Amino acid sequence: MTVSLPVDALEYRGASNGGFTSGVYVRVDKVAPGSFVAVNMTGQFADGRMSFVCGMIPDLAQLWLRIGDGPERFIRLRSLPEGMATGAPPRCQPLGARIPLDTEPGSATLRFYYPGVNPVNGSVDVNLVRSRVSVFTPPVRMAEPLRPGASVTIMTTGLGLVAAGDLQLVIGEQTVPASYLERDVFGEGFDAVDFRIPDPAPESCYVPVFLRVRDIGETRAMFLPMAKEGVCAHPWGLGEDSLRTLDEHGRIRIGHPSIDLFFSESLMRATARFELADADRVLYLVNPEEQRSCRIRLSGAPVVLPAFNAAVLGDAGQQLSLQAPSGEERLLTAKDRSYSVSSGIPENPAGEWRLQAPGGEDIAPFETAVTIPALPAWSPPDLVTLNEDLKIEYSLDAVDAGERVAVVIQPRMSGDYLECRTESPTGQVTIPSRYLRLLAGSADGIIGLVVTRPVSGRTLFPLPLADGATAMGVFDYRVISIHDVRYQ
Repeated sequence: MTVSLPVDALEYRGASNGGFTSGVYVRVDKVAPGSFVAVNMTGQFADGRMSFVCGMIPDLAQLWLRIGDGPERFIRLRSLPEGMATGAPPRCQPLGARIPLDTEPGSATLRFYYPGVNPVNGSVDVNLVRSRVSVFTPPVRMAEPLRPGASVTIMTTGLGLVAAGDLQLVIGEQTVPASYLERDVFGEGFDAVDFRIPDPAPESCYVPVFLRVRDIGETRAMFLPMAKEGVCAHPWGLGEDSLRTLDEHGRIRIGHPSIDLFFSESLMRATARFELADADRVLYLVNPEEQRSCRIRLSGAPVVLPAFNAAVLGDAGQQLSLQAPSGEERLLTAKDRSYSVSSGIPENPAGEWRLQAPGGEDIAPFETAVTIPALPAWSPPDLVTLNEDLKIEYSLDAVDAGERVAVVIQPRMSGDYLECRTESPTGQVTIPSRYLRLLAGSADGIIGLVVTRPVSGRTLFPLPLADGATAMGVFDYRVISIHDVRYQ
């Protein structure tokens, strides 16, 4: 089970010892009664490298909560529930604590202390709110998907002072009530919410499901496999053998060439990777859409080390040839088995781009192509008023009617961004003010228009392997125009 604990972070650096600075990393800004707060120890060497501080002993660490000007209250720290992934090695998992259910909403301070030769003290101001929910995807199998009428239990934290009657699950276009809520089932701070799959149910390997809390808001989406019978329908057409391999924590070969045209910078960037991907990586590459037109997303992919790339990326030859619609050629060269090239955007870039690979140790020779649309005409605003809906108008050629258009807004120095999308024929993207208000606290950032293919319309191609087998290839593109913007 992969977990993303909530929200923003504060790093506090303490005493230095031999060029190594230790500190405390508290992942929190808004927190609800009953929710789990993760506390990690980090360190920075003199050369700037960051490292986890491993082997924290829960009984030695101390966490104190102060509400307003009241007295401090001690909260017991413990290890995370077994099976939760945070990106740290097993010995270096963060500690965490459950905020007591009887705390009242308002301003508060969390203070952390860890003793030692160089003791560490850190504190962060937080807002205690009625509910701040994160949901965690339950163990599911694409080859044995959820059936209509099945009962499902999900793990949550941050429900705060809400009752089961305040909870609904949105499954595709349908809404069902939560049937049961039980506290601290998966450990202190982690609650269980039960619901039943509707009949009929959506059918896909990635049905979007999110939790709605009455009068408060909605969580980020989970993507669950559902089918009336047989295996789930994968948007890439993956067969049962491939789905079972992914279910059993195995990997399948995926070819993923991609072209980005950044018109604001007059930059073309092309990449190609032929990787052995596990279920989480395939989910990231599929990037399934959900029923909401707007969502908050993380700005970057998970960091992958070069040594890991060498183990899972395939060799398709020394160089790949990319031909623009004008006939100009670009050569993608390999570094750590990841192919890339950057250059200026060629003249008249709309049209067919063709990629050729000579073949190598893992990938046989192949040729494939993708058709890229022209940049839409649009007028980006210089100022965004956060308390008003924002309407962005654009125009695409009729030939590009199947494209997906999205407006992206990201505050400067933020790890998250807001994405609102629409089908291209509409000529307009509307961003409701309730999403824009999530950007409050930032004075400026960027706004961008992004054109790509919807999940159901990606350019798929058979990827021949050197051993005679055939894998799946997905040729993607993004047409991007970015401008600076101010908020008020």
